Amino acid sequence: MLTPIVDPATATLVPGGPVRLLDRMTSPAGLELRTFLARNRVSFEWVDIDADPLARFLLGAADAPGSLAGVRLPVVLLPDGQRLEAPSPLEVARAVGLPTRPTQPEYDLAIVGGGPAGLTAAVYAASEGLRTVVLEREAPGGQAGSSARIENYPGFPEGISGLELTERTYAQARRFEAEFVLVNEVTAADPRARAPFRLSLLDGAELRSRAVLLATGVAYRLLEVPGVRELTGRGICYGSPVGEALLYRDSDLFIVGGGNAAGQAAVYFARHARQMTLLVRGRSLAPGMSQYLIRQLPGARPAGFPAYGSRPPRRWTSVHVSHCPYAAGGASRNRPH
Repeated sequence: MLTPIVDPATATLVPGGPVRLLDRMTSPAGLELRTFLARNRVSFEWVDIDADPLARFLLGAADAPGSLAGVRLPVVLLPDGQRLEAPSPLEVARAVGLPTRPTQPEYDLAIVGGGPAGLTAAVYAASEGLRTVVLEREAPGGQAGSSARIENYPGFPEGISGLELTERTYAQARRFEAEFVLVNEVTAADPRARAPFRLSLLDGAELRSRAVLLATGVAYRLLEVPGVRELTGRGICYGSPVGEALLYRDSDLFIVGGGNAAGQAAVYFARHARQMTLLVRGRSLAPGMSQYLIRQLPGARPAGFPAYGSRPPRRWTSVHVSHCPYAAGGASRNRPH
């Protein structure tokens, strides 16, 4: 039997059982699909083929039942027996039953982007009876959906995870019959069309809408340091994927950046890492990080910084904060596997 790591952050079961995703820890494509499945709340089992004896056997045994010899990685094994080799996120989305196509030819409002702004707009529009569709190229929630914990959002005095906040707002929009089209992103708009506008999607489909709201959000700034591009997905990643934390247990982690995203990642990943180092370009955390996050950094004095507050979580590992003139926000790095 395969010995998988079951992602604990996911909740929606694919009929018949979980999806299995096989690849190497050092594979950028494997990281992309793990993040995609977790953020879309699809239950899956991750199998590192370099660590699992049966997976290694099946990859090398051409005549064995269920052989995986010669397959293109990553491989997605579905409950119904289908096998997807090196699939795109759109192919995986359709295989697990995520909504990827509009169901109506025309809408009152099309919202491009499913982050907090897009989800909130969908709740308000759909609650007023407008035929509303949200077009999101990755997963509902946007960048906020990957946050380990948000403590400055109104109405949640004890804080809430980005995933839970996304799930609640998504469910509220769906209750008002807002429609969601995931992964099948908008690729073009007809500049001559008005009322209705015409939007073209990645798979060639087209939809019409009497109004279009752009809520495309932000993207992480790329770290312009030699070697980073080649190692992205092979030990370096952008953002703080909550579902990855257990995979890096007892590792040495480095987070590059001094903003809220970096602070949230440090607070969460420090519960699992052996040692966490936060690399910050400035000489103080105060300009870019909210005080509620600074107060949660460990009571131990960070390297080169004054000691900050003391509301440590139940289990802190060693965390250091270091001044680094070349640091830029958004990237995190773990010890290579």
